[in-house]
Amino acid sequence: APFDVATGRCKRLKVILHPKGVIAGQPFRRPPIVEMRDDGDNPIPWVRNVIKVRLEPTNAQAKLTGCREENEDTPNTNVDGTATFFGCIVNCDPESSMVCLGQDLYRLRFEMSSCDGKDLTIATGNTEYYTNYFTVSREANQIRVKSGSLPTTMNAGLMPIQPRIEYW
Repeated sequence: APFDVATGRCKRLKVILHPKGVIAGQPFRRPPIVEMRDDGDNPIPWVRNVIKVRLEPTNAQAKLTGCREENEDTPNTNVDGTATFFGCIVNCDPESSMVCLGQDLYRLRFEMSSCDGKDLTIATGNTEYYTNYFTVSREANQIRVKSGSLPTTMNAGLMPIQPRIEYW
């Protein structure tokens, strides 16, 4: 016989779409999405909670801006319990600085002040409230052969100049 499965009480947030390939000064190509979940890891529908986001680590070299709903509102969970963060941008500060580029040191941290009356402010080490680490680059991620490192023609043995490849 058919039956209904009821979701449990809201318990936590879960990141369901992580950013990657972030280009400094441009909106994320994949907007981050988080979802409210119950104890059984089921999505919680229709709870309009404001979800805050920030860039970690917080430092003077990189700043997060944008991260709004499509209508420019602060992201709230929608009818299916998810929140999508459109227009997130990471800028290097100062803009000419390259200190924030090419490092897998950044991730987004999400907070929600209420979930069935529980405070879901982040507890250190709870990985489900964070995105995966990502790199900020000056242009689309690509593999580059560094100039001056291209090998010359050779017959056998070790290359006199080893190629140097970097991923940005």
